[in-house]
Amino acid sequence: EAPIHFRCEFRSGIGLDLVTEAIRRTPGVITASATSSLPLAGGGLYLPRVFLRENQPDPPASADTQAAWSVVQPGYFATMGIPIVEGRAFTAQDAANSTQVIIISRAMAKAMFPDGRALGRRIRSWRDENRYREIVGVVGDLRYNGLAADISNNVYVPHTQRPWNALTVVVRTRTDPRTLVTSVRNAIWLVDKKLPLASVQTMQQVMDTEMARPRLTMFLLVLFGLAALALAAIGTYGIVAYSVTQRTREIGIRMALGALRTRVVAMVVWKALRLAAAGLVCGGVAALALTRVLASLLFEVDVTDPAVFGAAALLLLGVVVAAACIPAVRASRIDPVTTLRSE
Repeated sequence: EAPIHFRCEFRSGIGLDLVTEAIRRTPGVITASATSSLPLAGGGLYLPRVFLRENQPDPPASADTQAAWSVVQPGYFATMGIPIVEGRAFTAQDAANSTQVIIISRAMAKAMFPDGRALGRRIRSWRDENRYREIVGVVGDLRYNGLAADISNNVYVPHTQRPWNALTVVVRTRTDPRTLVTSVRNAIWLVDKKLPLASVQTMQQVMDTEMARPRLTMFLLVLFGLAALALAAIGTYGIVAYSVTQRTREIGIRMALGALRTRVVAMVVWKALRLAAAGLVCGGVAALALTRVLASLLFEVDVTDPAVFGAAALLLLGVVVAAACIPAVRASRIDPVTTLRSE
């Protein structure tokens, strides 16, 4: 069961149940549903609305809560793999003449009900339909405006109670969804040959489009970082090699007085590490100052994560040690007799 989706937009809400049922009967399809908007700027209409709890006075007497409004067909959450945190999903029993219901996201539940009890309570979109709806479920949070945007409050209402003309069909398949595009088109057109379809693509393509620019930026940053690391290794090698050349007489005298080769190597490497430590302090301060620049390129990653800074420091120290070892080993092989004779 591959958690992959593809969508096709159509401009009519007439016969929606017939359309999705025809898609579900298509070989290779697990389930299908529809929504007025897709996550990650995948398409559709995003409606910002404001909500009040039951018995909460209208503004300015109290503050309302903003959320993105989506109309969905039963089965949408299962099709998209959105977890039901509390309560239930929409069912066929949520008809137009039954209790008006709504499902909210976890972020919305925290914003409106700090006590954590959202199920069974009622809210209304007071500037729009101004109708109380009972909360029957709480679902996981989504980003509807792209990965760079913060997690927003989201609410969902059933299509049966709030029909919508422009909907996006979503389909979960067992195999590569691209191989079923023609079959799904044919299934839809068996219901209505005049139903226009557009923007057929997988949710992976939506993700790839959303990630294209950040991936390119991160690739260039990694490339420049590796180049800087290589330059640091070359620079360290050059400085240590020059230092060894300048201290040839000193090293020769130390070895003539009985200094071990391992001690000579440690002495040279230790000096390189002291220089690297000074560089790490300056670089760490500069990196902390520039974290806000990278924040928009990272997803669910703390830009000041101590583990990341620690790993970078250890990597740089490792490169410094490796670069310093070559001249250090050469220094340990200096012949003290030859050195003193030349002096």
